[in-house]
Amino acid sequence: MRASLFILFFFSFIYFRGEASCVIEAGAKLRKSPHVKSEVIASLDKFTPVKLSGKVENKHYEVTDAKSRKGWLRTNQVNQELTCLTVKVEKSRLRSGPGTEYNPKGLAKRSEVFKDLGGEDGWTQVENAQGERAWINLDHTHKPRSKVRMSFEGE
Repeated sequence: MRASLFILFFFSFIYFRGEASCVIEAGAKLRKSPHVKSEVIASLDKFTPVKLSGKVENKHYEVTDAKSRKGWLRTNQVNQELTCLTVKVEKSRLRSGPGTEYNPKGLAKRSEVFKDLGGEDGWTQVENAQGERAWINLDHTHKPRSKVRMSFEGE
């Protein structure tokens, strides 16, 4: 009886996941449909954050980018293990360490994208497409989050 209830409970849910992922190829083509000859919506930079819809077709993931453009990327152009982020302020100073007391290393402009390497105390270390590393204030960035929704079948 318990096993039957568990099975009924388990299969009464449908799970949807919008997984935050990263583009890992410079110039990745966001396409209108999941075919290599499909119309190109946009060309994406390496480390552009995208959200996976969960749909996979013809070796392509359906994704949405930070500009809310929905399209398809080849599965080998996306890494689900990396975390990437986008600069959300006009300009943010990149630093040699996690804090304003560290030397400036340059400026990051709005919409610039980075791989997130993790951090501390409101700062995160980032890497650009050329492999250069620096630290950025987390308040100046946008990092997509994974979402999990559950619903009962038939609702």
